[in-house]
Amino acid sequence: MKSAIETSTAVLRSSISEVNQSNLRRAEELNRSMLELTQAIDIDLRGRRVVVYEELWKLTSLLPLYPRPNPVTLQTLLTFSESLRNWYFDKGGMYLSERARDAYFGVQEEIQRHVVEADERPLSSDAYEMIRKKCSTLRTELADDLISRRAAPRLSAKAAAP
Repeated sequence: MKSAIETSTAVLRSSISEVNQSNLRRAEELNRSMLELTQAIDIDLRGRRVVVYEELWKLTSLLPLYPRPNPVTLQTLLTFSESLRNWYFDKGGMYLSERARDAYFGVQEEIQRHVVEADERPLSSDAYEMIRKKCSTLRTELADDLISRRAAPRLSAKAAAP
């Protein structure tokens, strides 16, 4: 009787081990598939972002650090805000990461603080600087999304030698 129980226990342990191994292989395959899918989505998203972020980057050139353009008027600022809105809804808003989206709205909110009535009065230097900084933050977030400001990989001298 003891021998039969030991044999049954051994068979049961072997079966459990086989099931565990099978489950582990399936989990590894599922994990690999999910990783491949995530990588494919990430590569596709980055490609799409490059296209739409380029246009947003150019729009923010209205308020550079150097050199400052001729005075930016409130009307110009209102037109800029409308251009940003059109870009957001027509082209790129859905591609913004959460941080880039927050930076985008930071720009729009800062503009709205200064644009009460659109006229040809020049924007004050302080207002210009506040909005310029928000645009700079937005560009930084766009670059971060694309990982475009990281250093290029360097080969060690040993690896580069023929």
